Amino acid sequence: MPFRSLALAAFIVALLLPATASAQTKGLPDPQYELKGEALIEALRGGGYTLLFRHAARGLNVSEANVIVMDDCSTQIPLAPLGHAQAQSAGEAIRKLGIPIGESIASPFCRTMDTARHIAGHARADKVVLGLTADNTSEPVPFARLVEIMATPPARGTNRVIVGHNTAFTETEGGPNLQEGESAVFKAIDRKRVLVARVRIEDWQAYAAAANKLPQAARSSAPDTLLQHRGTPLIGTIRFGGYTIYIRHGGTDAAQKNKPDSSRTADCNTQRSLSDAASEQARAIGIAFATMRLTLSELIASPSCRALETARLVGRTDAVRLLAGPESVNDISPLGNLLATPAPRSGVRVIVGDAESFNAVAGPPMLEEGESVVWRTTDAGGWVILARLPAAEWTGMPAAAGLPPLENK
Repeated sequence: MPFRSLALAAFIVALLLPATASAQTKGLPDPQYELKGEALIEALRGGGYTLLFRHAARGLNVSEANVIVMDDCSTQIPLAPLGHAQAQSAGEAIRKLGIPIGESIASPFCRTMDTARHIAGHARADKVVLGLTADNTSEPVPFARLVEIMATPPARGTNRVIVGHNTAFTETEGGPNLQEGESAVFKAIDRKRVLVARVRIEDWQAYAAAANKLPQAARSSAPDTLLQHRGTPLIGTIRFGGYTIYIRHGGTDAAQKNKPDSSRTADCNTQRSLSDAASEQARAIGIAFATMRLTLSELIASPSCRALETARLVGRTDAVRLLAGPESVNDISPLGNLLATPAPRSGVRVIVGDAESFNAVAGPPMLEEGESVVWRTTDAGGWVILARLPAAEWTGMPAAAGLPPLENK
């Protein structure tokens, strides 16, 4: 079946929005009904919600044919291997959490159907998720029927899964886009749909694993086997914000020695300093971050001068907040508390510290000098690790992704 683009009547769709939408920020959960952390998981276990997913990560460097045929996946952009793994991870976590799934519908595209099957175990193709009705190729009010479905409770004791494209969310809710694989959770109240939560694709695994609640001996800071990614997909992920990048400080001059109690003083003359190579390496990471257009909402360093200097070079600024004062340098609780706290939605948190403290919180393997970890924490405090990268890998990522270099100033 050929498929052509829709001319979306956004102003008409807006008339279908619930009255509660005007009292909240578009595209974000209604403060009156918002669910977070364990409260969200407990609510989903009882059923009664609709989970509107955007399909998981698409393949890169693949174009759709001029004429898209729904029964021919070769004419479409498929899920990337990462997308299959993301959806599989979410499905496994949802089942592990005991969240019951009933009805599952998806846009007829192969990438949405595959995402739905991984998450729910089954899926029914329905053009309503594209903003069409079953008997019309261009419905007068796009997504009207989808809005009605989301405003209707699912079968008792179950949750409904809908997998579509970003437009299924933005044309009915507005506000910030859904990340690939992200879901918007709705509750039907008085025949109106109310947005109660937004859940990233990796958050399901973080909820199920609750890594920071494991005994220390069972923790690992290795990337999640299904969710790990790097290169261009990683850039796209972290640019959405809400992630933490923990960096071990760069290498030091081996000829230098710390003076006794040097960690308890702000005098950098008593501490080992970064080597010239490490300084250049940190500066290159900062240029890579800027080229990727990452918004560094927080820049934090442990009290050592080498961590502080690394942070300044990476962040290309002097605006660095110390994680803890010299009097608590041996206390890892500030780092543990910070890593268990979600990063700001609007940007990326960068923390620079030592390997020992990170290892004590997150587990082995030990970080190499300059190595970094990309980390995501949920509102319940569970976390998932998406990548571990040597310093040199950051520097080549922007060019590989086709990002233009920064203008020299």
